[in-house]
Amino acid sequence: MIVEGIITTLNLQGELNIAPMGPLTDPGLSRLTFRPFKSSQTYKNLKQHPQGVFHTVDDAELIARSCVGKIEVPTQEAELVKGRVLKSACSYFEFRVVDLDDRDERTTIEVEILKRGELKPFFGFNRAKHAVIEAAILASRIGIISDKEIVTGMNHLQTWVDKTGGESEIRAFEFLKDFISSKIEVPTAAKTTIQTGSRLHFGLINPSPSSPRIHGGLGLMVEDPKIKIVASPSDQFEVRGPGSQRVEEALRGYLSKLKINLPESHRFTIEAGPKEHLGLGSGTQLCLAVSRLVEKVWGHPTQALPDLCKGVQRGRRSAIGAWGFERGGLLIDGGHARTSDRSEEDSEFNLAPLLARYDMPADWAVLLVIPNESKGLSGPKELAAFKDLEKSLDSQSNQEISHNLLLSLLPAFVERDFDSFTQALGQFQIQVGELFSKVQGGVFSHELTHQLVKYFKSEGIHGTGQSSWGPTIFAILQNEERAAFCKRQLIKKFSLSPEEIWITRAKNEGAQISYS
Repeated sequence: MIVEGIITTLNLQGELNIAPMGPLTDPGLSRLTFRPFKSSQTYKNLKQHPQGVFHTVDDAELIARSCVGKIEVPTQEAELVKGRVLKSACSYFEFRVVDLDDRDERTTIEVEILKRGELKPFFGFNRAKHAVIEAAILASRIGIISDKEIVTGMNHLQTWVDKTGGESEIRAFEFLKDFISSKIEVPTAAKTTIQTGSRLHFGLINPSPSSPRIHGGLGLMVEDPKIKIVASPSDQFEVRGPGSQRVEEALRGYLSKLKINLPESHRFTIEAGPKEHLGLGSGTQLCLAVSRLVEKVWGHPTQALPDLCKGVQRGRRSAIGAWGFERGGLLIDGGHARTSDRSEEDSEFNLAPLLARYDMPADWAVLLVIPNESKGLSGPKELAAFKDLEKSLDSQSNQEISHNLLLSLLPAFVERDFDSFTQALGQFQIQVGELFSKVQGGVFSHELTHQLVKYFKSEGIHGTGQSSWGPTIFAILQNEERAAFCKRQLIKKFSLSPEEIWITRAKNEGAQISYS
């Protein structure tokens, strides 16, 4: 196998060279075989002075900078060879060359390990760190592979850095992008596209005013209905498509908070997205998506999710949609700490913490019924409903909901026990619906929801209910074949149009950005 790391070598004058290197080795790192090109300084040094030190590191930024030029980092003397050890390495291997074959342009150098040492625990890698390593390799291939191949590769790797990178990985990737841009002609992407899914909200865990924490919730991201926004060059700033006014208002507020002018040279087109107030969290997904796009087209540093939510004023009550945008999957948030000076309209809220997040099995299907005409509560009516609701809640109901969630629903989901999970989810919906019955006219907010849930349960489908205030109705099924059968039956029995029924599945990842 090949292990990525960094090698330090000296020339005859004692000058240090630091370079990334991926030697062939066995799982125990008991032997190393380097294959540097003859043009490399590493080869020249080992030819003159056949000793050195190989390091394993978890600092992707160090690998990035060592790949494209000389760097200065703290080192210490090696013990058994004339060489230098990187102080920031996780482990190091002092070696001497035992065989050097340079008959080909790419040489083969066998070494004997004389000493190994540990400097710190290996923190670990994520996809962003791997992406930086791959980007460093692309940077080292300038002049060897085509410019197009390098640009395409960098665009692909950008997604993993955006999704999983910390400050160090983002800084390292930007450094490599700048280096590549200085060496080759990098065409500006004509379009930058972001795509996310929709949020199902199964219910609030604790809407009671008597608890030290309020709200908290359970929800799921699904692939459809999709939200897709494309940023493209334009001679003026504009937002087009369904929900454009709402998105533009949120975007202007976000940019104003950051003291940034509008991106006058770009148009933002909402190419796909559900209508508002259907219980799918489209407002949060749209606002977060367009804000992330602004960061990309303008090269602005990626904001942490809580800061992004404050900027566009999303997630003041439930954080399920926000964390779903970032992470996907089945999610539970812990609600907000109740303080006497905090209100629902507070613009300086803290995003509720994510307590748990799980992938849903890919073969489980989600059937959605989205009536064309109905809408759920929103805006001032929703705030008034919550105020009325809090006056009549009791702590016993909240305890029953939490007990079901923690000791029935979640264990069954983790164990992939479909029947027990869907039974608990159906019960969760009833428990939450009973709390909200005073303000929504019953366990469910629409008569069609009552009829459909009753029908689903008569067919042995128990993981069903409404998302948020409705009108969207969901049902979790074992597979798409079962969902397709249910869709045909709903069209016959309830006179629903095919356009009102969606068959989708869980979206187990966050929003995706692509370039073209």
